[in-house]
Amino acid sequence: MTDSSDRTAAGKYFPRVPDREKNNFRPAMDEAEFRTGRQYALDLAKRHAGRDWIDELTKLTGRQRDETEWHLQEDMVPPEDIRRACKAMLP
Repeated sequence: MTDSSDRTAAGKYFPRVPDREKNNFRPAMDEAEFRTGRQYALDLAKRHAGRDWIDELTKLTGRQRDETEWHLQEDMVPPEDIRRACKAMLP
């Protein structure tokens, strides 16, 4: 029986889809896409220490500051616009 999910180091399950070229399974999305808001916040705080990086992030997303902060405090994947803004601010 083939397992249709994959458990990552974080203990989360992700759906897998067939890889036509290799005839095996691969994750449906890159695991980096599943970073939580807290993980992004820690990386941004290290990268932009001493700066109001949350203000820069809110300008990039167009969201309210408290809404952006809420997404960065949760152990869940933030919305696409916040993920894109975080990636733009990280090397």
